Parts: sequence; C-alpha cells; structure tokens
Amino acid sequence: MLYLSCLRGKTSKRLTAKEYKDATVTRVDPDGVVVKTKSGITKVYFIELPKEVQELFSYDSEKATSYSAEQATNYTAYQKQQDETQRQQQAAEAKSKSALTEQQAATNRTQAFANPPSASFRNREMTCFAKIGQCEATRAGSIPAG
Repeated sequence: MLYLSCLRGKTSKRLTAKEYKDATVTRVDPDGVVVKTKSGITKVYFIELPKEVQELFSYDSEKATSYSAEQATNYTAYQKQQDETQRQQQAAEAKSKSALTEQQAATNRTQAFANPPSASFRNREMTCFAKIGQCEATRAGSIPAG
C-alpha cells in the first residue's frame, strides 16, 4: 500500500493496492502523481486511485484528458524530431564516408604518379617489347612479298 505524506498536512493516505515502501511524491500532474521509491520512479494515475485521493489533489478529469492529449502530441513531435535528427546524422555520415573514399582514391592516384615503376619492372617491360618486336620482324619476313 502506498502511503503519502500530503503537502497539505501530516496525514497519510493509502493510494493504491500496490505496495510502495518509503515512497515520495515528486510531482503532481493533472492526470496523476509521480512517485519515487528505492526501486525507481513511477506514475500513479488518478483514475487508479480512490475518490478521496483524487479530491485531495483536486483531480479534474477534463484537465487530465487534455493534459494527456497534450503530452501525447508533444511525445509524437519529439519522436519525429529524433527521427529527423537521426536521418540527418546518417546522411552526414554517408557523405563523410563518401568524401573520405574519394580523398583516398585521389591520394592513391597521386601516389601512382609520384612513384614511377621500378627499374626491374622497366627492364621486364623492355624485354617484352623487344620480344614483340622480334616476333613482328620474323612474321614480316615470313609473309611473301606480293
């Protein structure tokens, strides 16, 4: 059973059948009270409480309904904002990754021009060209002149 030391006096009131030990009301909203215990924070809605407790906190069902609707609207707007922020972060990360990839490709191209082929590669290349030349000469000599 939740017992609450009221701000209006030192009397304690049983709020619900659920037991909350050493509970402190931290906030009173139009639709309920927020209670802090050793195990955490929870909200107890006035519609779950006896009439006498509702009256103690000046509960008004119309104000509670309006407040709950406003909270739901605010939460929806907050979620949309969070989704948009996440989408923007993902887009920025993709753009950054793309720019980094492009920068790495440019660096690789620059390094390819800055580091010409090695001498051994050039020697092998020259040997290949020489062999190609010999083959073409041999082939040209074997074709009858016409």
